Amino acid sequence: MRITTFLTALVFSSALFFSFAATLQLNRIGSLDVSGKKYSEWWYSGTYPTFYGTADASATVNVTIADKSGSTTADSSGNWSYFTASDKGDYKVTLSSGDQTYLFTLHLGQLLPSTPPPALQATLRLMISR
Repeated sequence: MRITTFLTALVFSSALFFSFAATLQLNRIGSLDVSGKKYSEWWYSGTYPTFYGTADASATVNVTIADKSGSTTADSSGNWSYFTASDKGDYKVTLSSGDQTYLFTLHLGQLLPSTPPPALQATLRLMISR
């Protein structure tokens, strides 16, 4: 009885520990609130934005924009930011921390096209149908 209770408590505690682990998240691109959403493309009408997000406390967040790479470190609350020295154009962006990666295309200095690409159209249809 005691061994079963101990093992049950150990498994339950382990499940709680892992379920509260922070995840890599992008919250803002400049003034654009992306609220942690993960789309394959983002449009930002400005240039040279700063990325803001969250990760595990003190974790390293690696950022690759086109062929330029850099990194930043999350603070004790898990907040991080990274200034992008990117002018108008289309950029492949990779954010990674630990075993988590987020890839997307960033369109800087551009408005959302009047006819969104097929992947975005499907996402918008799904959002509207809810």
